Amino acid sequence: MHHSMAEGVRRIDFLPWEYDPTSPEAAAQAARQSELVAGGARLGTGVFVAPNAAVFCDRLTVGDRTYIAALAYVTGDLTIGADCSINPYAVVRGEIRMGDGVRIGAHTSILGFNHSMATDRPIHQQGTWSKGITLGDDVWIGSNATILDGVTVGDHVIIGAGSVVTKDVPDWAVVAGNPARVLRDRRTDTREDPAPDLAPDLATELRAFAGRAREQAGDLLARCFEDGRFVDRPAALAGALEPAVRPWADAVEVADLLLDAPPPGFEAADLVRRLTARQDPATGLIPAGDLSDDGLSGPAPASDEPLDPMDGPASYHVLSVGYAVRLLGGRLPHPIRAVHALSDRDVVSALEARDWGAQAWGAAPPPTRSPRRAPSTSRTSRRSWPTAASDRSTGSWAGCPPPRTRRPACGAHPSLRRAGCRR
Repeated sequence: MHHSMAEGVRRIDFLPWEYDPTSPEAAAQAARQSELVAGGARLGTGVFVAPNAAVFCDRLTVGDRTYIAALAYVTGDLTIGADCSINPYAVVRGEIRMGDGVRIGAHTSILGFNHSMATDRPIHQQGTWSKGITLGDDVWIGSNATILDGVTVGDHVIIGAGSVVTKDVPDWAVVAGNPARVLRDRRTDTREDPAPDLAPDLATELRAFAGRAREQAGDLLARCFEDGRFVDRPAALAGALEPAVRPWADAVEVADLLLDAPPPGFEAADLVRRLTARQDPATGLIPAGDLSDDGLSGPAPASDEPLDPMDGPASYHVLSVGYAVRLLGGRLPHPIRAVHALSDRDVVSALEARDWGAQAWGAAPPPTRSPRRAPSTSRTSRRSWPTAASDRSTGSWAGCPPPRTRRPACGAHPSLRRAGCRR
């Protein structure tokens, strides 16, 4: 776990989306959450509650994969759905009902109660009352916004930073201001066009292309399923290929993106079983292999080649298999110990040794071909290196070689991504 220079300030508490339930932090979270459960709270799986968040609720229900970050102030009668976030310094008080996927920006106040305001005595001597606040699914609330008691916010709403919401907000609305007003409907306003700078005909063609991709996704996956396993390309086009793990992960990603479901003919639980079946308990790495029924029916084939978290198929499987398993709602059964054991110097030294000019795709974040001097290993962590070493003119790590030698750049080495680097 990475800590800030300031004493007592922990990175994970302020960036809880980096929480890994398989990390050593899980033990501290279990203790923290057991205190809340002992007080009557009901918490889902994968939940993170920062130890320095002020959570003092009369009733609290929290859905799966929701987090409450550092110094949030949470009281009252709260029901919070899955995949929600209460970011640092947010205040959520009173009678609050949230759907799934509600994102609450830092320093936001959601106040589901009010003070009585009779004129016969001072306000501090009077009680409070509550109508409650309801937030729908897929709601994004910008930082420093305020939502007052009695408001219902619909599904798929965006609330601009600094807004003061005093009235109900309809589904799909974008609102901002004090008091907040509806600026547009996300479904119909052209300013929300996914290709705003493209000519209208091109934007239409891109939408049509996306529609065709969804229509053809099932056939594509069927063509790339041969002899009980997914393959990169049909044998009729590429010849017989060695059974591999990556095509299974690719199939899951394609199906999730285009079909919003597992690949046709498979259940999510079965795919999680196949993808994690050969994970090495000692290192957490996943070797190359055959995930078909035949391939998994016997013991794993012996290999003299060690599993390497920085090179070879096992390094890429950290990213591809790990991501596919998460899309399916599962998780790897063993921690990626081989990556956890790497020091910043190990990772950065390995990255700086790669040929980024010729192998940008397979290498991951580079240094040597950058127009700027690569940062010193002694001063750079695995988290800061991709930004520090990138070529500002191209956004990649390979610089801008001549067209014949140009290669596509990859986002980040899988080991590095798994170890905590994010966009």
